[in-house]
Amino acid sequence: MRCIRGYSMKWLVPLLALVVGPALATAPPHYSVRVDLDPVRQEAAVEADLRITGRDAVGLHLPAGWEIEGLWRDEEPLPPPSAARPFRITGLDPSGSTIALRYRGRLPNADEATGEWGPFLGESGAFLNRGGGWYPEVSGAALMTHDIEIHVPDGWRAVASGEWIGGSEDSRTALFRHSRPGRGMTVVAGPWRVDERQLESGLRVRTYLTPGTAHLADTYLERTAEYLQSYHDSIGDAPFSTFAVVAAPIPVGVAFPGFTWIGESVLRLPFIPYTSLPHEVLHNWWGATVHVDYRDGNWSEGLTTWMADHRLAEQRDPEEARRMRGDWLRGHHALPAEDDYPLRRFRGGREGAHRVVGYQRGAMLFHMLRERLGEEAFDAGIRRFWAERAFQITRWAHLQEAFEAISGDDLAVHFDQWLHRTGAPRLQLEQAERTADGVTVRLSQSTPPYELHIPVVVETGDGSKRFTVFMDGTDAEAKLTTPGTPTALAVDPNYDLYRALDAGERIPVIREVVEAVAVHAAGPLAGEAVRMLQMESAVVDKGRADVVLVAAERAALGDLLDAAGAEATPLAPPDTRAAVWASRDGRGRPLLVITGDDREAIRGVLARLVRHARESYVAWDGERVTDSGLWPEPEEHGLRKAW
Repeated sequence: MRCIRGYSMKWLVPLLALVVGPALATAPPHYSVRVDLDPVRQEAAVEADLRITGRDAVGLHLPAGWEIEGLWRDEEPLPPPSAARPFRITGLDPSGSTIALRYRGRLPNADEATGEWGPFLGESGAFLNRGGGWYPEVSGAALMTHDIEIHVPDGWRAVASGEWIGGSEDSRTALFRHSRPGRGMTVVAGPWRVDERQLESGLRVRTYLTPGTAHLADTYLERTAEYLQSYHDSIGDAPFSTFAVVAAPIPVGVAFPGFTWIGESVLRLPFIPYTSLPHEVLHNWWGATVHVDYRDGNWSEGLTTWMADHRLAEQRDPEEARRMRGDWLRGHHALPAEDDYPLRRFRGGREGAHRVVGYQRGAMLFHMLRERLGEEAFDAGIRRFWAERAFQITRWAHLQEAFEAISGDDLAVHFDQWLHRTGAPRLQLEQAERTADGVTVRLSQSTPPYELHIPVVVETGDGSKRFTVFMDGTDAEAKLTTPGTPTALAVDPNYDLYRALDAGERIPVIREVVEAVAVHAAGPLAGEAVRMLQMESAVVDKGRADVVLVAAERAALGDLLDAAGAEATPLAPPDTRAAVWASRDGRGRPLLVITGDDREAIRGVLARLVRHARESYVAWDGERVTDSGLWPEPEEHGLRKAW
């Protein structure tokens, strides 16, 4: 093995297992890499040794734009690479050969970087990302293992994919290992302070925070330790012995194997340790370790959303989880039909249709599966899936197979309909009649029909009872026996099905307008509201608009609402400087009202409005949001009957 600048590299993973036996042909390449970062000059120097087994030749995609200083095959110098990429290297020993490269380059800083995920290096930090072209890639090798040694200047620390296995006493050198197949290498570095907490299980949690965020270390250590241990216990052993929360100089929130990289401004938000953080920690299992086969669709966001965001909400308060599922159905309702697409086609993205389809519809697929199988079988399916698919490229079919093996159920229809169809079933309560011992109910659904396990709740003087009505055609009838006299019946009152909302369930929410594709904007401040909400491309004339936006100071608001024929909605309290609320206009179209004492107050609430898109109303006192929420749900609608 070649030594890197005098380092013996004894910490590297033994390679014996990669060069013996019949697995030679499929062994992933192993990278031994040293990276030297100079943020002042914005220069990086890389020494990469690739151990190749099972091949006599490879195509090597060399880092573009870097100065290659040397190339060796089994310590034999090779001619300088040509401009052609990939660069083909022949004469390898199938039992094991080493290709070594030495190269350096100058990178842009964070402000100069091109694209959302371009590599950068400067005094605010460094980002060398998987797919960023900073290390050589072997043609046809989807996975790899690696060891990385990173050298940084005084006052800096570095983090890389995998687990932290040590470093120098002055902390200028850090060693990371990814000993089982991964998707690539990512390195981040910056002027961080490191804090650490070791768990009883042996897992170690670290934070790498800037001076402006270092006061948050205890909170992030405590919460990360809680989530990491919980997933370790419930899913299966954590893939790496260490996990880190790392401050980024750009506003991101993304998971890598063994760490999550979160923007400084995001870390300071008080809700992040309880909402986004568990999501990113769970990606240490789903996506970062059980690798997504993107050709088959991205299953990891839906599973992570359900297991992190939703399940934690369930544990805090079932009503909070019900609210979340209702938000997802309202998000589906607000999604323009032309933007909808099948879940199987979701690859990534967090905004608009990608959020609704990939995160929310994906999460509901797993929620409906848990409701069908029961919690014990569902959790056992998750554990089996992890045990079978860790460190492998994985498709939706592998999830189906794991749950079928545990439950004994044929789940082909469940996965097929929710992966390949757009839209959602529309239910109708055709009939509900009380009988001597309960209720007879008849339901129908839109065509073509889905296979559904429909929750029906019957309320009586002695309490409520939940039933499940199975439907695989256009209608179904069931006799429901209750211990007391029924007083009301509701179809899926807790939003446990992914479905179209009944007209009476469609509580007006801000999202319906701010995410619409055709908006009529009215009022003296409408232009400014449209610009701040980035809705310029959606503004059309009144006759062609799907929704209406009204923005004006309070003194001018009354006439505008009268002209719109708006439904009666309470105005903001007198001590509220600005308010926004969702309603309906005289034609039944979604209407968003934006008002306040003056232009400055309205601008203040507009700057924060997008994060409240799921609400019906928001009140602002000039410095903070003082109130927000949903309008009350109606007592009766098309899927609820009272006697």
